[in-house]
Amino acid sequence: MTDFKIIMTPQNPTPQRVAAAFSLKELAPRKFATALREKNFVPFIEGVQRNWRNWLSTMKKAGYDALDSKKFGYARNCPPVLVSSAVDGAVGPNVRLVPCRLPACPFCHARSVMKVQKSLAAAISNFEECDIKFDSCDRAATSLLSCVESLDSLWDDQSTDVGSISKRVFWFEDDADDVSPPLAPSPTPTLLSYMGRLSCIQINPTWRAQLPYSRFYFAYDMKKESLNAEMGVIAKYIGITFSYPSRLLYLLGDTEALSFAHMLNMLHKNKQRFYRTTGVCRQNHTAVREDKAATWRENFSKQLDTILSELSDIKEVLQRYKGNNDGI
Repeated sequence: MTDFKIIMTPQNPTPQRVAAAFSLKELAPRKFATALREKNFVPFIEGVQRNWRNWLSTMKKAGYDALDSKKFGYARNCPPVLVSSAVDGAVGPNVRLVPCRLPACPFCHARSVMKVQKSLAAAISNFEECDIKFDSCDRAATSLLSCVESLDSLWDDQSTDVGSISKRVFWFEDDADDVSPPLAPSPTPTLLSYMGRLSCIQINPTWRAQLPYSRFYFAYDMKKESLNAEMGVIAKYIGITFSYPSRLLYLLGDTEALSFAHMLNMLHKNKQRFYRTTGVCRQNHTAVREDKAATWRENFSKQLDTILSELSDIKEVLQRYKGNNDGI
């Protein structure tokens, strides 16, 4: 599949697009500032698209397995966000832009942030008053496994709260000493370090503590009547909290490309997702996890235990009856 020349035209801002825009801000901060001021994100998105296509070529050469298929062409022509898009010279349905859904795609990342904003808006509209917490932190490790385990541990802590949305991403940094704070000092410094970020939103959190080593932290107390007025501001903080790690898209050389391709291939091989997002819990804000109904697995286990206990009692009765009859 050849690269399509995608014609982009500006779109009016909505809360979802505001969230998507701020999630990509760090990919080109100066162009973003200009785009925000002029209300025209076309030059900004065109720049992101060029960098994304260059990244794909580099990663295909480095051995990223997912690109050894039609996925490479779909990824290079992934429909951009924040703009209306059309293919130059397209006639009828012959040309169709399809999201590539690659975990590193900035456009698909932004679309996932738009879904987060939409889910959050739908959830908090059911509450009279809302406490909303945005939280995000970065972790560094010398191995992918330890980085995954660290974010999984944080994920388990955060997912116990009602109304939680959480997402994780992985990338590389070339100097672990610049990351604050690392999980632990490395006895043997390496050129590249595995990086991971866990971002969370909680509605009516049951505790007010921040994530350990928080990178971002925002809190909102709002009432239902102010929802529409504040949704644009909330969308901004959603985008910042779930921001795309800009370091991921700007590989400095072949060494980083090979390492990153290896990381993505290993995640796929081990059936570990590059990112994972949970939906918003829509329970009443006074509920806590311990008060919820047991899961179907817990119910099934209890019912099975009851059946086994009753069968054991029946077996004992039958054995006694048999013994009594044998003595007659």
